[in-house]
Amino acid sequence: MLLWFCLTFAAMASTNHHVILITIDGLAAYYLGDAKAAIPTFRRLAAEGAAAEGMRVCNPSITWPNHTTLVTGVRPAKHSVLFNGLLTRPGVGKAVRVEPASEMSALVAVPTLFDVLHHAGYRTAGINWPCTRAAVALDDNFPDVPDQIAHTTPRLREELIAARILEGTNDSSFRGLSAPLKDQIWTAAAIHVLRERRPHFMAFHL
Repeated sequence: MLLWFCLTFAAMASTNHHVILITIDGLAAYYLGDAKAAIPTFRRLAAEGAAAEGMRVCNPSITWPNHTTLVTGVRPAKHSVLFNGLLTRPGVGKAVRVEPASEMSALVAVPTLFDVLHHAGYRTAGINWPCTRAAVALDDNFPDVPDQIAHTTPRLREELIAARILEGTNDSSFRGLSAPLKDQIWTAAAIHVLRERRPHFMAFHL
């Protein structure tokens, strides 16, 4: 997968090519073919772009390992993301726990598409994408971590506040928002980045 992306981008003489990878947790692929599902915009995006009719889920079948597989091209046994966070062992006799407030460098053991493209000089962005906290290869990053606003790239955070997409820097208030409202904020953030900087590759998770 990484090789395919590298060859595809290397072959593009123009910088007007842009790829947006969109994932929607909980949206079954069969909805695209279900006439009762009122999702005309999704169907149009699929028709005009590229969509998977189905995917083979990685084990463990949870969000972070599978999203990391999408941007590395390898399974969890190789990229090392096995949980929605980092498994930590506080000490002898204490229960292990999963710590989602972890940086990308501690979670992902192999290069990602972000790394490869950034190294080649392409603009990259991640909106609510797992395992990207403190990712050096993302020009704009609104990561999927507990304190999202605190770990959003400073330039993007300031712009989103100025545009009134975010109310401020209060992460506890943001965490208290409903899932649909967060989806609206992430979508507005993605649109802002696309308009302002036109990244060559954006990973966008709802």
